[in-house]
Amino acid sequence: MKEMNGNMKEMNGNIDEVTLIDNWQQVSKQMKQACDHADRQADNVMLLAVSKTKPAI
Repeated sequence: MKEMNGNMKEMNGNIDEVTLIDNWQQVSKQMKQACDHADRQADNVMLLAVSKTKPAI
């Protein structure tokens, strides 16, 4: 593994499982904080993943 932009990645460019889980937890926390700030229910907000480098399936 090597470090790229502060994240541990496998040499083939895939994010390892621990980094993926950590990133998901951080994003979830930020989404909840944003919902609290906007007085919205977090259950009514959906995260949509988008990639510029991968084609749609």
